[in-house]
Amino acid sequence: MVIYQDQTYRLAPFFADIKATFYRKALEIANLPDFDEVSAVFYCGEYYLYDATQFQEINRKPYSERIHRAQKEVLSFVMLAKGGAEMSIYLEESRMEDAQYISEQLKCPQWCRPGDPVSFGWLGPIRQKLSPEK
Repeated sequence: MVIYQDQTYRLAPFFADIKATFYRKALEIANLPDFDEVSAVFYCGEYYLYDATQFQEINRKPYSERIHRAQKEVLSFVMLAKGGAEMSIYLEESRMEDAQYISEQLKCPQWCRPGDPVSFGWLGPIRQKLSPEK
């Protein structure tokens, strides 16, 4: 979701079953003709967590095969804001019916500052255009 300074928004849904789709969509959003009027971009998506020791093997497999090797499914919510602020919340799908868990996660978002290590590197083109060093 792209939020503009006048509080209007644009939805940009996509299904990314290959990594290239993530990069293509991030570039599309960063290259919107009215991107200078954007105040924030929100990303919401599902992703899978794997055993890090098996990364090389799993990463070579197509999406349809990788998902069967996942240890957890996670919902991710990321906000990239003008000026470089960044916030993320992660929710384990297996705990979506646990109201206490959801409440605790929403109370403790992870905030990043410019220069902090970032997640979702594929959001780089959007992050760069929203950063103060632009």
